[in-house]
Amino acid sequence: MTATQRCHICNRESVEVPREESKATYIANTLMELKKAHACPAGVPENLGPQPLKVLIFSQFRQVSDTIGDRLLRKFGQVALAEYFGKHKNDELIRFKNDPECVALLAGKDASHGLDLSFITHIFLLDEIWDAALKEQVIARAYRMGTRRSVVVEQLIAKDSIEESMNELNLKTRWEEDDDKEAVAEEDGEEADEVDEGDDDQVIDDDENAKKIAKEKEAVTQKQNQRKLIVLLKRLKVIKKKNEAKRKLQAVAEEVE
Repeated sequence: MTATQRCHICNRESVEVPREESKATYIANTLMELKKAHACPAGVPENLGPQPLKVLIFSQFRQVSDTIGDRLLRKFGQVALAEYFGKHKNDELIRFKNDPECVALLAGKDASHGLDLSFITHIFLLDEIWDAALKEQVIARAYRMGTRRSVVVEQLIAKDSIEESMNELNLKTRWEEDDDKEAVAEEDGEEADEVDEGDDDQVIDDDENAKKIAKEKEAVTQKQNQRKLIVLLKRLKVIKKKNEAKRKLQAVAEEVE
């Protein structure tokens, strides 16, 4: 990501990491720093010390989770890591919640609904999530309604990749949706003022209006997804052409040598 991009929720600038540092390396190093920061000082009771570190590492793809999990297992050992996959996922979730030594949980789409992860302190999103509703559901597992503490969410994006293009399109769509909501709210306010002024002849059928609005929103969403997909395919072709050009230049350089 470029340094000019900001989170649409907290407005913090994106942070670049060294080119040689992969997502797995970044998470492993960050987790090490977080463990030190959340360690309870000697002589201080646990209930008075920092909040126990609990990290959710989310990916839509099992292969990505396995790659990150392998790196974390090598660095921290099996006791520090749990996986919300397979038939033992509920047992792993209980271990993650109750064992203070278990600080990280690898999870996929199964963890995006129906779970109460309000004890979580950090969330790492390993890939750009195309469906905004899915992303919000994942975050909502930890940052639940009525909570009084913060949850740190980090979206990891590979620079100069298709993930970066997806992120730009998602941000653009999010801003457009916010503008549409503001416009609809203004229109609703104007209509309410007109009704309050005594326009008794107008009959409003809430059910029909609700159905009509739902259909219009669905149509708009489909058009937006189609436009985003077309743009992504074009950018993917450009990336492929650049990679082919680099390979040809490398081949020529090797022949000259």
